[in-house]
Amino acid sequence: MRKLVFIVFLFVSGLSWVGAANAQYFRYGKNKVHYEDREWFYIQSEHFLVYYYENGEYIADFATRAAEEAFSSLQKLFDFSPEERIPIIVYPNHGDFSVTNAVNLPMYTDGIGGVTEMFKNRIAIPFGGNYADFRRVVHHELVHAVINAVYYGGSIQSLIQTGTKMRIPLWFGEGLAEYQALGWDTNSDLYIREAILEDELAPIEELYGYYTYRGGQSVWDYIAEQYGDEKIAEILHRLRDSRSVEQAIDRSIGLDLGELSERWQRALREVYFPEVTARESLEEIAEPVITRKHGFYNTSPALSPLGDKLAYVTTTSGLFDIYIANTADGEVEKRLVQGQLSRDFEALPVLTPGLAWSPDGRQIAVAVRSGNREAIALINVLTGVTRRIETPTLEQILSLAWSPDGAKIAVSATNGIQSDIYSIILESEEILNLTDDVFSDFEPAWSPDGNVIVFHSDRGSNTEIRSFKEDSFKIFEHLDEQTNLYLLTEESRFVRRLTMDEMWSNRSARFGPDPDRVVFISDRNGIPNLYEKHLINGQIRALTDLDVGVLQIAMSSKSEIAAVVSLHKGTPTIYTIQKPFERTQPRDPLMPNVWAQRVDQTDFRVAPALAIAGRARLEGNPFLRDAYDGIPYSRGRQRLLPDQPVHVALKDLIIPAIEADSISLALSRNRNSITLPVDSFARGVQVDFESLTKREEPADLNELLPASALQLLPIVDNAGNYVPQKYKLRFSPDIVYGAAGYDALYGVQGITQMEFSDMLGDHKIIVATNLLLDLRNSDYTLSYHYLPRRIDWSLTTFHISRLLADFTVDDPTYYRYRQYGAHVEASFPLDKFHRIDARVGIIGVNQADVTDVTRPSSSRTLLVPSITYTKDTTTPGFTYPVSGTRLAISLSGAPTSFTDSSIRFGTVLFDSRLYSSFGKARYTWAMRLSAGSSFGPYQQVFYTSGVQNWLNRNFDDVNGFPLDDVADFVFATPIMPLRGFDINAANGSHFSVINAEFRFPLVAALLPGPIPVIPLYNIQGQVFADIGNVWGGRSSDGKFKTNSPGETEMRPRRYDDLLIGTGFGIRTLFLGYPVRLDFAWPFDGKEFGDRNTYISVGLDF
Repeated sequence: MRKLVFIVFLFVSGLSWVGAANAQYFRYGKNKVHYEDREWFYIQSEHFLVYYYENGEYIADFATRAAEEAFSSLQKLFDFSPEERIPIIVYPNHGDFSVTNAVNLPMYTDGIGGVTEMFKNRIAIPFGGNYADFRRVVHHELVHAVINAVYYGGSIQSLIQTGTKMRIPLWFGEGLAEYQALGWDTNSDLYIREAILEDELAPIEELYGYYTYRGGQSVWDYIAEQYGDEKIAEILHRLRDSRSVEQAIDRSIGLDLGELSERWQRALREVYFPEVTARESLEEIAEPVITRKHGFYNTSPALSPLGDKLAYVTTTSGLFDIYIANTADGEVEKRLVQGQLSRDFEALPVLTPGLAWSPDGRQIAVAVRSGNREAIALINVLTGVTRRIETPTLEQILSLAWSPDGAKIAVSATNGIQSDIYSIILESEEILNLTDDVFSDFEPAWSPDGNVIVFHSDRGSNTEIRSFKEDSFKIFEHLDEQTNLYLLTEESRFVRRLTMDEMWSNRSARFGPDPDRVVFISDRNGIPNLYEKHLINGQIRALTDLDVGVLQIAMSSKSEIAAVVSLHKGTPTIYTIQKPFERTQPRDPLMPNVWAQRVDQTDFRVAPALAIAGRARLEGNPFLRDAYDGIPYSRGRQRLLPDQPVHVALKDLIIPAIEADSISLALSRNRNSITLPVDSFARGVQVDFESLTKREEPADLNELLPASALQLLPIVDNAGNYVPQKYKLRFSPDIVYGAAGYDALYGVQGITQMEFSDMLGDHKIIVATNLLLDLRNSDYTLSYHYLPRRIDWSLTTFHISRLLADFTVDDPTYYRYRQYGAHVEASFPLDKFHRIDARVGIIGVNQADVTDVTRPSSSRTLLVPSITYTKDTTTPGFTYPVSGTRLAISLSGAPTSFTDSSIRFGTVLFDSRLYSSFGKARYTWAMRLSAGSSFGPYQQVFYTSGVQNWLNRNFDDVNGFPLDDVADFVFATPIMPLRGFDINAANGSHFSVINAEFRFPLVAALLPGPIPVIPLYNIQGQVFADIGNVWGGRSSDGKFKTNSPGETEMRPRRYDDLLIGTGFGIRTLFLGYPVRLDFAWPFDGKEFGDRNTYISVGLDF
């Protein structure tokens, strides 16, 4: 083989046919399966284009109105006027949202309520059945879209062109989005209160995970209450100029982040610490059963009828499983379901109570998503045998309850635009809608006699079921963000309202053995506590007076034991409470906390923190001050309504001649005592008085405005309703950028890439080129991807050129290798985990001597088909899978050549991977078996190649560059990882490789959390062994050899075709890129050879 030395090149990564055929580069990953074809429409409002598919107009209309309402406040807050409408894509359920092509989502989207991407500044949101929460998510994501537009130009392309280096930290962006959408709220108060009491709340700069939302929201709440809402606008305005969050805050309030963090946390401690002595801890009245040692997120508890068993959902690796534990000691008896890794259990109930025991305790009902349908799995606890109840008319099952007679299951579920209570008859699988209106109904629970169902809803006083339909009732105009309890008689369909609270939420009602009493959760004192409602006398009394509160509750049907979910050091933890109905509270009603008094200042009771605070603390602490200033706190959507009282920081009202107490007294006596100009805004609220003016007969805009101006206006009918428009395919640029990459053979690569797509991401065009001297010496590609249906299609044309030199002859000769052609590929997902890919293409390759133009060039043109089966049931980790299996098999080759009949071959490639972890997925075993065999007159060449993206690469001194024929430029395939050897140390037409790696945290094992060393942090280590063999070839006898010639009894065996390497390595992130450093030693059966060092960029298998 001639020794070729690479001189000059630029390479388009992934264009070569080889990249798809390599056993090392099978396209693993879960599949986005579009089971149904959709017809899309859109609504055009003043500031938004809202996209939806058929039967989704109702929720699209709601999203449009919610977005316009929210935008009126954000426009004033950010001093922002959009140059074009902001796109919002609405999905009627979470399953369809999870396979969207418009945005890049992780394959497991549980807990993701919406996302805003930067290519087109698109917002994608699923409807989860709760209109109040849907409104919050619309507002939340709209804040992100405005931030993108104001600070980044509204797209990644603008970000690249301006070259801005401003980084908005997560606590700033996510916290601001939550604060603008909600203000402050009970759930956030619970999380921050628990973090303060457990001393777990990090400083502002170190907020991470869920606390970037809740903690960031609290920071903005502090700024607004201490300095006034106008300070938020000032910070955002200064951020435009300074391009630094730290500088913007410092220049606005005179504090750096460290000082702000200290004052913020001190104010929180002053609010929450007094709660400890005034209330009871959950640990005092309950037993922790499922704790952090069981999982990172423990949720959805379900008690067996006798209360001796507990089913629950948890995760230790990022995916959720269902376990059964003993309630006495928390000992886990079995894992009932390994969720999210099979077609039958693609999704499990994580955020809603989707588990229920059968009355005899033998089965558990689980709400699952399988393919494109929701279903109920009835699992035998002892045998694991599962029966599936198909629910084709339900799009999302949110919660369920098994009837006492075992014949029915009540569920809360959505059908696209509303969530209702359904009854499913198990024998016939008939589904009955019991409520059937646009209100949101949740968490049904049967009475012990099976006569009634209790649930909670946002329907307020509207207890006439089936009377409020989408065609005549706009839920947006009647949205109630608080929920109350209701009792439903299944036979008569009569609904009775049980609680009348207009200010706080009452939810999650459960029966015990007594049909006359229910236990439920209410935050009526600012903390989610347990209460009892007596159905005969109507009395409500408190069962707990907790310092933190509870998130979920479950009751056993035949014994008085409750299971509740609360927080312990930030981890959702499951506790059991014995005989909760027998508990009493010496103070009932309960004392409010500071949050409750901020909302309801008519309550005569005093929060513990207010009761003990002196005058200086009352004046200095913004939360305490807000709790007694006489102005009720506006929450959620209330903050956007024009008739809300204006709130300003108390300190801004103090003038030298008036004491603070006088101001407080004046505020408490007369809320109208403060005169403000009409342009003032409170908490980001802008009042548009013109929009409040009603016209008896709206003018016909078609007569008043020219056609060009009409395109800028909302598309509405004469009644003011939005008129749906059919979706039209229009391409727009996503990004145009220059990129650099690295290849182990050819080195550094550069390219300019342009991507175009439609708004839904269903059609994509990608153009890439390096455009050197002329087309023959350049790389370029053009591809079109068709993605809206189940089968994904792509058409690609390409041209690749490389310049190589041969110094093995007296006169150096330069060769230009060109690869060109086109291929069509179809990808058919069998389900989320299995896929078949088929490809057929025509490839041409040419070799020309550029130093001697008289020398004829050599060309090949081949037909190259391939088919590949891929399976992926792995659990993803941060940079590599931590458990599960991967498998891929492909058949490819060149059955015919248009220029040389001898260039024919077939190749079979196989790749199998197994991952296993322990220590909560921190330690991982990774095993891999890969093999390939080529057959025919012109066999494909496989050659050793060290590791992928080997930076300090070395070629074998004897074999050199792995090109023997012009066709090898296309089909020569690297084998990796095979550490301990140089590139092309061995080659042949058959190979097999076994890789074994043990991966573990190195520095991270010594210090908790990520290592605060930039740019190196979270350093991982691994030890490995690679065993491979390459044999056969075009001039070989095709036999595999294990010993060198001349072996005798006096001369120990040495391996020939068998290659063994072992060593260790470290992994880290450097400037955002995964960097690997490996040290490997080859072993020949007798001794180890010299060490080889591998520096590379990329991820492990």
